[in-house]
Amino acid sequence: MDDDRTRHGSDPDDPVILPAEETRIQEVREVPVPPPGADAEVDVVQEERRTRVLPDGTVVEDGYRVEQRSSMRDRLPWIIVGVLVAILIAGLATWYFTRSDTKPVPGVVGLSVDDAVTRLQADGFKVELVRQANAKPPGVVFGQNPAANTDADEGSSVRVLVSNGPSTVTVPNAVGLRQSEARSQLVDAGFTVTTAQVFSDQPSGVVVAQDPAAGEKVAPGTKVRLNVSKGSGEVDVPSVVGTTLDDAQSDLDAQGFKSTVRRVASDQPVDTVVAQSPSSGTARKGSTVRLSVSEGPPADTTTSETTTTTTVPATTTSVTTTP
Repeated sequence: MDDDRTRHGSDPDDPVILPAEETRIQEVREVPVPPPGADAEVDVVQEERRTRVLPDGTVVEDGYRVEQRSSMRDRLPWIIVGVLVAILIAGLATWYFTRSDTKPVPGVVGLSVDDAVTRLQADGFKVELVRQANAKPPGVVFGQNPAANTDADEGSSVRVLVSNGPSTVTVPNAVGLRQSEARSQLVDAGFTVTTAQVFSDQPSGVVVAQDPAAGEKVAPGTKVRLNVSKGSGEVDVPSVVGTTLDDAQSDLDAQGFKSTVRRVASDQPVDTVVAQSPSSGTARKGSTVRLSVSEGPPADTTTSETTTTTTVPATTTSVTTTP
């Protein structure tokens, strides 16, 4: 038995049995003649028709139609965008080939010298550094030429004035302060500090003198000497009278004293200490004790008288008498 979706019979007049459902698609393009002065348009029409035979033998035909239009109006926005892009490119090219080679100089006053150099070089300028005395802290820019925001040739030099600090500074007072506080105050003011330990009636560790003195005008970085108390250093003076010179000097050295020696005549044995000054009490370590040391008894002296006789020769006088 033939398939019911095939045609039966060979006679053209024989009835044709359509399949249960058949789809036919037809696409039609129509190009109407545009009216004078109007944009040319092309209409594209796509049709799809579907014929179906229902179970009860009813033939149903349905379909749809799609129209697409392409016109100058559709392309006009793209044409405008293209024109604008071309104008922009032309403008950029004109600016690039006619642009000026100058640019504003950035302001660097108040910056550190390192930051100023970095900023100027980043903007395409060279840097000429000049260091001068100024009230600004050392290393800070206090002037520039050309001034900020002045137009200058790219790659040109900018003169930058850098502070070396003030030409003179006032020495602060350190006397009466503890050593650590005085040193910190002077270093913060830009000075260098040396110290010397000295005996003083002031408590140990207190500054008792300074050089240069407070209030003097000096160059920055000047060295300031501080005399720092190491206490009074008062100790008992040992009595060395009656001892030998060697023993006396040993005892004095052990107590921190110096000594001087004066030789004197004495009935005491030679090299015996017969006196000292100071003889008692207290004295500052490092001070001098004067020692009087025997050189033995005085030597005996004999006085002799010498008699001198003077002989006067006799003189004879002759007298002649004339009668």
